Amino acid sequence: TNREILVLCHKLGLRVTLSDHRLHAALCDEQNRRALLQSVIDDYASCPALHGYHLFDEPHQRDFAALSDTLALLWQLDPIHEGYVNLFANYVPSELLGFDDYATYVRRFVADVSPSILSYDHYHFLTDEPMPAYDLPNERESMIFESAYCKENRPGFFDNVEDIRTAAMQANIPFMVIVLLTAHGPCRDLTEA
Repeated sequence: TNREILVLCHKLGLRVTLSDHRLHAALCDEQNRRALLQSVIDDYASCPALHGYHLFDEPHQRDFAALSDTLALLWQLDPIHEGYVNLFANYVPSELLGFDDYATYVRRFVADVSPSILSYDHYHFLTDEPMPAYDLPNERESMIFESAYCKENRPGFFDNVEDIRTAAMQANIPFMVIVLLTAHGPCRDLTEA
């Protein structure tokens, strides 16, 4: 499927940040990390539509060391395509971050992981529907789900931008925010306004 996506995106003039299960496996398997990363690079690096590799979404502090090692090795093996990690937003509980406050989480991520870009998502516009009951696989997913279902528009959008911007400027790297575009989970459809 990834190959088909890359071919189609190339035809359309689009670039892809690719996700592949071997990238996550490389984070968890230090002994086979090089071989796993090399297999991904061998499969995709020659594709003209490839922009980079999506390694991890919303890491906890305990993931930083493996992310740092994996990103460094990925850059060594493929210096053309970036490794990408997306951070939590400032509205998640500190237990998910591994730090007492969000600004420390962001600063330590930059210092410990040395990313090439600082990225996060912040979904601001929420529905007022009650939280449905789901059988979630673990406590982490339950906390993410519960923090998503607050009953008002999330505060802190601009504070979040400022925390990320400040850390990115200090590290001299670009930053980006992924914002709500379509309804999903507890997020509502946007209006034209």
